[in-house]
Amino acid sequence: MLETACSQCNHVWSVPPSKKGGSVNCPSCGVLTELDGASDTGWFYGLTFGGFAVLGLPFGVMAVIGILNGSMSMAVCSGSIFALAVLVLLFVLFGS
Repeated sequence: MLETACSQCNHVWSVPPSKKGGSVNCPSCGVLTELDGASDTGWFYGLTFGGFAVLGLPFGVMAVIGILNGSMSMAVCSGSIFALAVLVLLFVLFGS
C-alpha cells in the first residue's frame, strides 16, 4: 500500500499500488489528491499496440498481398487472422 497525505487537511491514508501516478479523493475532505510515481498504463498500452504490430499487422499485409496477387485463399486466411487480432485488440483496450 502507498501512503499519501491530503494537501488540504493533511489527512494521511493508504491507497493500493495500482493507483500510483493517478489521483484519488481524500476520504476526509474529498479534495482530489495527485499520487506520485509513474502510472503503469503506458506499459499496458505500449505492450498492447506493440503486440498487435508484431502479431496482427503482418497478417493484414499478407491479406492485401494475397488480394493483389489473386490468391484468394491466402487473402481470406490472412484476413481472418487479422480480423481476429483486431477483435482481440479491441477487447483488450475497451475491456480494461
